[in-house]
Amino acid sequence: MSPTRRRTIRTQTTLVASSVVGLALIVAAYGLIGIVRHRLIEGERTAAGVRADDIVALATTGTLPNPLSYPGEETGATQVVKADGRVVTATSNLIEDDEDDEKSGTKPPISDLRPEAGRSASQIVPSLPFDDEHRFVVVATAAEVDDQPITVLAAASLEATDETITALARSLLLGVPLLILLVATTTRFLVGRALRPVGAITDKVADITQADLHRRVPEPGSNDEIDHLAITMNQMLGRLESSSARQRRFVADASHEMR
Repeated sequence: MSPTRRRTIRTQTTLVASSVVGLALIVAAYGLIGIVRHRLIEGERTAAGVRADDIVALATTGTLPNPLSYPGEETGATQVVKADGRVVTATSNLIEDDEDDEKSGTKPPISDLRPEAGRSASQIVPSLPFDDEHRFVVVATAAEVDDQPITVLAAASLEATDETITALARSLLLGVPLLILLVATTTRFLVGRALRPVGAITDKVADITQADLHRRVPEPGSNDEIDHLAITMNQMLGRLESSSARQRRFVADASHEMR
């Protein structure tokens, strides 16, 4: 095995190990991002659903305020919509500044979701009238109040979720290549270290001639494939030495008889 071949084996092993680990890391990174995104969105969806249920309870008891109150209105909004699409009440961030607006001062419904009474549905919208830069998850909860169907639309901003996912993706984009590089470097070092005894065996065998068959290659004593190779090589050299000795004796005897 020549030095060039050893380098090729080392390189091939490094490439294979790096490719396998890299593929696994990329798949794991995508999976992690997907899981984190799903959990964060579900958290916002649950919060919006709870808010919608609270508004339904207020409407059922006839204590529905106008406008609706919502803590942190910059990150969410709520509307109560009748079956004909008219907005009954909403949070202040969904109320038009123009008092003469035909929608009684309120902006149009933020979603077309209209589930059956007692059920809920949700969707993700790219923006809302008061924020056109961030996504929102909208939960629609339907109920009947005084035999009239209404739908409560509660929206929660996904700005924090998207920022978290972006930060995570950037971290993985930097971390995954570094891990692949670490695996490649470690693999190349370990493979080179493992092949070092093979180099010693190769160099030793290359120096052995017909007159040096009594010499032996070093045995690592590691009880592995390389150690087995060295033992086998020494056994072969032993057989060659015995065969050479028999040939020399035969030639010597033949020369003696001829004389």
